[in-house]
Amino acid sequence: MKKIASILNINREEVTQYRLLNSIPDSRERRKPYLYEDAKKILREDKDISDRKFTKRLNDLGYDISRFAASQVKKEILNSELIVADNVKDDDGKDDEINRESDFMSFKEIIGHDGSLKTQISQAKAAILYPPHGLHTLLLGPSGVGKSQLAEAMYEFALESGRLKAGSPFIVFNCADYADNPQLLMSQLFGYVKGAFTGAESSKAGLVEKADGGILFLDEVHRLPSEGQEILFFLLDKGKFRRLGETDSERQANIMLIAATTENPESSLLLTFRRRIPMVIELPPISERPHTERFEIIKFFFKKEAFRINKPIKLKPDALRALMLYDCPGNIGQMRSDIQVACARGFLKTLDSRDGEITINLADLPNHVRMGLLKVSKREPYIEEYSDKDIIIYPNKVSKLLPKEDRYILPDEIYQFIEDRFTELKNDGLKTDEIYKIVGSQVESELKKFANDIRTKNFVSKKELKEIVGEKILYAVEEAIDIAKENYKNIKDNLFYALAIHLSAAYERVKSGKSIFNPQLESVRREYLREYVVAKKMVEKINKILDIELTDDEVGFVAMYLRTFSASEGGNKGNVAVIVLTHGHVACGMADVANKLLGVNIAHGIEMALDESLKMHFCIQLKL
Repeated sequence: MKKIASILNINREEVTQYRLLNSIPDSRERRKPYLYEDAKKILREDKDISDRKFTKRLNDLGYDISRFAASQVKKEILNSELIVADNVKDDDGKDDEINRESDFMSFKEIIGHDGSLKTQISQAKAAILYPPHGLHTLLLGPSGVGKSQLAEAMYEFALESGRLKAGSPFIVFNCADYADNPQLLMSQLFGYVKGAFTGAESSKAGLVEKADGGILFLDEVHRLPSEGQEILFFLLDKGKFRRLGETDSERQANIMLIAATTENPESSLLLTFRRRIPMVIELPPISERPHTERFEIIKFFFKKEAFRINKPIKLKPDALRALMLYDCPGNIGQMRSDIQVACARGFLKTLDSRDGEITINLADLPNHVRMGLLKVSKREPYIEEYSDKDIIIYPNKVSKLLPKEDRYILPDEIYQFIEDRFTELKNDGLKTDEIYKIVGSQVESELKKFANDIRTKNFVSKKELKEIVGEKILYAVEEAIDIAKENYKNIKDNLFYALAIHLSAAYERVKSGKSIFNPQLESVRREYLREYVVAKKMVEKINKILDIELTDDEVGFVAMYLRTFSASEGGNKGNVAVIVLTHGHVACGMADVANKLLGVNIAHGIEMALDESLKMHFCIQLKL
């Protein structure tokens, strides 16, 4: 870099900026092909060479490389060379042309495929190509690291390499969707026969049968109950299974299983099940990825947003530095969400101007992202490479693979919604400031719906939520919920998650000097007086903990949440109640099961001693 700057008579920083903008790799990446070629020659001469001798041979050729780095290079080459050497024959004994991996695009679409994820990609290729039908694979790593993306890439590679025929199935199933109902989960996977359980009026094939001849991807596999893991083990071991309720026959299915989990497999998966999954691939969190790859990931997501909006995006240096430095516990998935929120805010600012591009400033980023600039200890020299000039991203088509489902992605319609609503309100004669308040509140409402959907699908744990909104906000919500529970007996769990997401957004607005406007405030005060009084106490507690001043407009929003997520809306006036009355300790359990299955809270159990009078007890209960 220094030599290039000297030859061109420019600053070194200008060279670095040019390299980054044009996606030119750094010196280490540029030398990699030559390093690997020389390393392959050494290993062909002696594949059992020691790491020490291998490192010395490379350094004698002029490479300044440590023994650890050399050993990693050696391991990667030996893994890939095994694949190249293991020519798979088809039924006619002819060579499959699956070794022309340089022609395949599936894994090249993944950022880091030739960098920090090179070993993982080699493992994935080996799993797909292993004869005769591939190796069952377990993907490990925290939320948002790209496990779904890798599974999809493995399927694409199987098609490209000819290991699967065109049109072979790729079935995706998230075990967490049915974790609260193991029987339903099992029936989804393995199918069932008529009469297997109440409501099974006809036989139905499961996902295992649908995946026959292809790949079954089970996400959150640790949510599969032990019984399900045992059945799956038998399927992987013998290629046979039974539908639920089936006893007199067995079915066959030839599948390759790719499973993913965020948990420790040794504590969450049965040993017998783990033994049938020989390939284990662990994906690193974004904090362990090289800064060059983090920059590419950031740039890629902005390219995607620029393409969706069809406008160039100008990213200011401070905003980029914050994105490079902030803690991102939700990993790549959360980073995408954070960038989308920033683009939505930047997009809103352009609607009343003739500016042909969207500018993303530090203030447009979520608060937890902006905090990245405070991490002085992490301000390593490489960060200065991103600090000189604006980066402009143009709306070129993006082709890189992304997971089909991502818990952190906002709805695709968000930009169109903002634009249409802005135009509508402007045509109605409203001023720009008024429009910003109304549209801003509606965007927050969309985020609330999004958070509610997440909770409905059992996606977010409290631990994950803390990583998204921060510990302080989570604590404030917990204290506020305690106040709600003192006044309402049946607060739904959804309230906690939705309120946390909403409060995070409200907190950011207050801290950035933006007002919060609730157009339904007067209606809430008039129609939901009880909820408004409780919400007032909750907001006072939140203000004290967070040291902010949320106004009555925000009290109105909290009251609306209480109204939505409390089972006793309007005091349950006009609602039907069911009383289950039994001798012995049975009624409460029956009522609880019925409420859970139906998603309501209308059944109430009353349990009596065996010698009590039914008539007397019933009259007493009615009087109470």
